[in-house]
Amino acid sequence: MKNLILFISISLFIFSCDKVTNPYEHIDAVVVDSCDAVFNDTTYADSSVNIKRILIEDFTGHKCPNCPAGTDIANVVVAKYPNTVLIAAIHNSGSFSEPDPEDGFPANYETVAGEKFMIKFKLGSFPNGLLNRKDFSGGTAISPAVGILQWESTIDNLMGDNTYMTPTFEMKVMSTYNANCRIVTVYPKIKTLSAQPGDFNVVVYILESKIISPQEDNRVNPPVIQDYEHNHMLRAAFPQDGDGKTIFSNPSADEDFIETEGIKYVLPESWVVENCELLVLITSIDTDEIVHIEELHLMEE
Repeated sequence: MKNLILFISISLFIFSCDKVTNPYEHIDAVVVDSCDAVFNDTTYADSSVNIKRILIEDFTGHKCPNCPAGTDIANVVVAKYPNTVLIAAIHNSGSFSEPDPEDGFPANYETVAGEKFMIKFKLGSFPNGLLNRKDFSGGTAISPAVGILQWESTIDNLMGDNTYMTPTFEMKVMSTYNANCRIVTVYPKIKTLSAQPGDFNVVVYILESKIISPQEDNRVNPPVIQDYEHNHMLRAAFPQDGDGKTIFSNPSADEDFIETEGIKYVLPESWVVENCELLVLITSIDTDEIVHIEELHLMEE
């Protein structure tokens, strides 16, 4: 925990040590929640490196017997491209994800955002996934989903495409978490690096890891792992349950978006804050594609 006053006084020093101008000075005076600010803990995305990342949105379920194989493939790709490829495990509605206490699956991991994404991207079977929500069919397929066996090769091709992997945005992010009232507030500061056609949103994901809970897996006998560790689980997407907040409309190069009020979310008591991370996404409203991602821990380690 850091006292807010202490944070304000040392924030310039932190960034001067990294030879980076403090990108958050515009909000130093307004980091205020509805409860005691002394409980604010502050984290930053690494602003020294700007790269384009790829997000695997892994649509899964704790009663999906084939889904752990998809998770294993995603973990292999992340190990291959650390810090560049990220995972969000999305438990959507239906028989694979709904709670079933009588059969030993009492937990509810479904989210409004996950349901919305499943319907929007026409995902009818699991495991399945989206890779930055990019449509690799050129618009000929019903869904932009990519099967788990194609995740690694598709990402290999993207990583080898210098045009695709060149960032078109730069984003610096600060977040505060107030342990007193469990409010997380995100302050992105975004710049366009080149002119971009269309409209763009900013969306924040809260992911939780180290959740121990049963998972069906047809590779073991009996086909249920009671102490399965669920990681990078989507707990919430906000604002507007993943629809996001519009930040640009047909921006030219070097346009800025600065969030001054903060994008806020109140965490339920059952979530373990120390195991949570934030993904801040820029998405195209026109194509739904994710065009930029920053990752940071909800609390400072």
